[in-house]
Order: sequence, then structure tokens, then C-alpha cells
Amino acid sequence: MDNLQTAFVIIVLGCLTGLSGGVIGTWFSIKNCTNDTQRRFMVKASTAIWILFFIMFIGIVLTIRGIIPQWYRWVIMGVFFVGLVPSVMLVNRQHDELGKAP
Repeated sequence: MDNLQTAFVIIVLGCLTGLSGGVIGTWFSIKNCTNDTQRRFMVKASTAIWILFFIMFIGIVLTIRGIIPQWYRWVIMGVFFVGLVPSVMLVNRQHDELGKAP
């Protein structure tokens, strides 16, 4: 294999590892809920985050294909990753409050 093929294999394996980690994390987040209210909330929150992830992915693909300007890629990724941390913290806080409710 030459360097280009090796790089391609590494990129694909990295993407598959990241996606499988996200799927496994989502699965266990839903599976480990203690009541139905928590589970419904976690399904909605996980769905919203996955939809935002795929919107980001489509935006990145559109910049790579040259359909939208390249600088949008950095805006899309910046907004997603800066917004991801507070979103996860908010979801965790709400999840914990739903677990404490009788």
C-alpha cells in the first residue's frame, strides 16, 4: 500500500470508530435510564444531537464539494463543538432532575 491508501484506511477507521463510539454511548445513555420519563427525554435529546451532527456533516461535505465557501466549514464546526459542551451539560442536568422526581 502506498501512503495515500494508508491515509484513506486510517481516515475510514477513525470515522467508523468515532461513529460507533457515539452509537454505543447513545445506546447506553438510553438503556441506563431509571424511569420512562428519563428514557423519553434521553431519546429526544439524543435524536436532536444526532440530527445536528448530520447537519454539520452535510455542511462539511458541501464545502468539500465546493458548493458553499470553504470558510463555512470552520463556522459549522465551531458552532457545533462550542455548542456541544453546554448542550451535553444541560441534558445531563435535566436527566438527573428527571431521575430525582418521584
